[in-house]
Amino acid sequence: MADIKSENLLPYRKAHLPSPVVPGANAIHKRLEDAGMIIEKNLDIPISRIGGLDVCRCDVFRPKDTETGRKYPILMTAGPYGKDIPYKEIAPAKFAEIPEGQQSEYSAWETPEPTYWTAQGYIVVRVDEQGTGQS
Repeated sequence: MADIKSENLLPYRKAHLPSPVVPGANAIHKRLEDAGMIIEKNLDIPISRIGGLDVCRCDVFRPKDTETGRKYPILMTAGPYGKDIPYKEIAPAKFAEIPEGQQSEYSAWETPEPTYWTAQGYIVVRVDEQGTGQS
């Protein structure tokens, strides 16, 4: 990022995060395998700002064979609703209306359902907008 000119950056604002912004040393990052996917929760996306560094946090759901180098297209969303809040808790009646194959514990409001989309050959990335959720 050394080639980014400071006049093109937004001013730094102190982020209110559950752990300090230290790229590569995120205390709330988790990695697990479930439902045929590799799931990485709360990965840091560093954002350079004038006078400091901000961060957004994302969850990445990917097919297991990405570990062997297989590449897939990405479905990425960013939103203010909290990437970790289960859809069935936010809107139970609406959750019941979606197709059963797109209902899981990983379903979240207005985002692609990862167990379905990773099985279709996609990586799903969910980002909490700055000031929401874990960002």
